[in-house]
Amino acid sequence: MFSCLNQGINEEYNVIVIDDGSTDDSVSIIKKYDVTLIKLDKNYGYSKAKNEGIILSRSKYIVHLDADDLLTPDSLQVRLNEFKKDDSLMLVHGRAYNIGEDTTYKWAISNQRKLDYIDCGAQIHAQGVMIKRECYENYGLYDESLKAKADREMWDRLKLIAKVKSKFTPKFVAFYRIHPGSMIWNRDSNPKHNKMVVERYNQAFTLRQREGITPLNTRFINN
Repeated sequence: MFSCLNQGINEEYNVIVIDDGSTDDSVSIIKKYDVTLIKLDKNYGYSKAKNEGIILSRSKYIVHLDADDLLTPDSLQVRLNEFKKDDSLMLVHGRAYNIGEDTTYKWAISNQRKLDYIDCGAQIHAQGVMIKRECYENYGLYDESLKAKADREMWDRLKLIAKVKSKFTPKFVAFYRIHPGSMIWNRDSNPKHNKMVVERYNQAFTLRQREGITPLNTRFINN
C-alpha cells in the first residue's frame, strides 16, 4: 500500500484496498491512511478481490497490486506516459523484479525477470499491467472460478480473443515477492494442484475461444 501512496506522478489517482478476509491487524493500519477500504466478509481469493476493486473504481486506468508486492516510485507515470502517446492502447505493461526474503528476513532483489511481450499472456506480469477500465466493461472481469492463473486467462482473453492493442515498456515498474506463503511458491511445490489449475485454465480459455466472449461465460460489470 505504501508504494502506491508514494508515487511520483503529476496526475490525481486514488487507492482502493480490498481486505480479503484478513485475520491480522491490517484493517486498523489501513484506516490510518487516505484510501478507500472494502472489507470482504471472508476470504474469497484474489479474483473476486480484484473484481470488487474494479467495480468500485471510477478511473479511466486501473493498476492491480497484490498484498505482498510493491510498485517502483515512478511506476504509474511510466505506464501513463505510454497511454498519452497512443490513446488507442488498451493495456500497457512493464517488467518486474523478483524479490524474496533471505534467512535474516530482509528484502533482497534477486534476478531481473524479463517479460518481453510476444503473442500470449504468459509474457505479461500481472504486477506490471496498467489497463483501461473499458477493457473490463467490454470483455468481462476475472474468472472467480480460477484460484490461480486468472491473470493469465485475462491477458489471453484480451490479446488472443479480443485482440486489444497493447504496449510493452522495458522499464521496471514493480517488485514481485516470492516467499513460502506466496501463490507461485505453493504452485511450484504442489505439482498435483498445479496440474488441476492448468486444466481449469485451459477449459476456461477454450470455452471463450470457441463461443466468443459473452455474458454467459464471463461476468460483466453491467450485468
